[in-house]
Amino acid sequence: MSCYEQSIQVEASENLHPYLRNFLLVLYLTEVFSMYVDYRQLECYKAKQMHPYLKSSIDAKEFADSQVYNHEKHGFSIIRGFF
Repeated sequence: MSCYEQSIQVEASENLHPYLRNFLLVLYLTEVFSMYVDYRQLECYKAKQMHPYLKSSIDAKEFADSQVYNHEKHGFSIIRGFF
């Protein structure tokens, strides 16, 4: 392998590093945003009163069960986001 070929390989690996760093940064920021959205949704599931639009579609027990289930699901999603 000539010196020219070695220098090309070094330059290629050095150019890849910023792209990898940027990719990981975007991946991290996407996960943080997803956790933020899950947290906001988690807060919405704490609501005890049903929206008037839903009263004709589902009963109070079904609404309460749905709120509890989704609260647990999003809580787990936030915990999973840390790992």
